[in-house]
Amino acid sequence: MLNIANFKKDIRSKIIDGLAIVLFLWLIAYVIRLMQIPFEKQFGNPGQLVYSIGLLAVAIIFLERSQVQRFSQMMRAWYGMASGVFAWAFTRISSEISQIDLSTYSSLLILIMIGLIIAVLWRKELSLGPQFFALVFIMNWVGVIFYTWLSILSGWNIIFRNLIYLSGFCAILFFLLGIWYLFIRTEWRIQRMWLAIWIWFLGTYIGYVFLNWFYLNS
Repeated sequence: MLNIANFKKDIRSKIIDGLAIVLFLWLIAYVIRLMQIPFEKQFGNPGQLVYSIGLLAVAIIFLERSQVQRFSQMMRAWYGMASGVFAWAFTRISSEISQIDLSTYSSLLILIMIGLIIAVLWRKELSLGPQFFALVFIMNWVGVIFYTWLSILSGWNIIFRNLIYLSGFCAILFFLLGIWYLFIRTEWRIQRMWLAIWIWFLGTYIGYVFLNWFYLNS
């Protein structure tokens, strides 16, 4: 149920710490992909290698900035999220250069190992910025594996053929629920920023399923 009073409460924060983050992450991914194209077309793999090293450098710089204690929590979270997007772009381009499939069983095992390490360190060792970095990076990888495996299942049997679209419609449902929760139920800025990452992920997956977006791979 839409509560107008709750909707208007902290509306500026809900836009800046919620919807703006979703648009910010999409914009970064889009720019990264656009800048990759000339390197890929003009210089091939050597050009992509240089470009990927640049992305890694930016990711590390942003990750370091996300741990500077004199910055506000929100600023550290922004740096952490941006670092996660750049780190994923480096991982994706590196896998293309070396022809490594990020959705294989071995890649899944590596992802599980990384996820378990992050889970162990999450509460006691990871500060806020690296937490946002880890979530954005992991969600990108999980999205690629999930979509790829659904595509494989869809090719095996007619029963599974519509699984991808079904998952897309489920993502739309949770995307709308996330928007509703953001404007009606959230109370704190950091809470909205955490929720914004999930909204971004769901929106990205929706675009990937229905519009053939490339953001999950960027």
